Amino acid sequence: APIWVFIEGQPALMSEDEGSTFTPPKEALQEVARFLLSGMSYGWKFTYTPHDKSREVKEVFELVPISEVNIQSELRYSDVRVHYPYVSSWVEYPLSSNDLARHSSWTSLKFKTIKGSGEGRRKDELEGVKTAYINAIKMAIVGYAKKTVKNRPKEIIGEILLKNSPRLFCASGLFKAEVELYINVREVIPYSYF
Repeated sequence: APIWVFIEGQPALMSEDEGSTFTPPKEALQEVARFLLSGMSYGWKFTYTPHDKSREVKEVFELVPISEVNIQSELRYSDVRVHYPYVSSWVEYPLSSNDLARHSSWTSLKFKTIKGSGEGRRKDELEGVKTAYINAIKMAIVGYAKKTVKNRPKEIIGEILLKNSPRLFCASGLFKAEVELYINVREVIPYSYF
């Protein structure tokens, strides 16, 4: 997967709403690589509770990695380039034969492909990047649910896997992410009464 991060933090503004602390580029590349390649190799379990004003239910979205790659020993970085204000790299993660078989099962025709886009604040630095990706994943699931579930459910439980390298760019003070995922809905829990 191609990964990029900013070389330096966003210039501070004269306000109290300052945002997150800056993570140095090497550590930021490792964190983003771990997040994305874990999602491409193993995927995440998710739980989504849609907002329901009439029932006074708040929207809740939880994303938990099925497994995570090891930053130090398993990721391979190549073609590292500095082109101000970014540093970018290709990152590879080799799968074991068991992981490869499980990953291949995701590409079967029984799992649907979904797409979504999301945003995160630039001033939140690395957390803004993760927020953009997580919001993109959530919006992909929301879009899928709206098309396939007739009545608003109480909760949707399932798993997702990044289908390919997601897109990330920065515009107007926001990180913007676009993702394509495989989805496996394990359970749709309906409301038992209104």
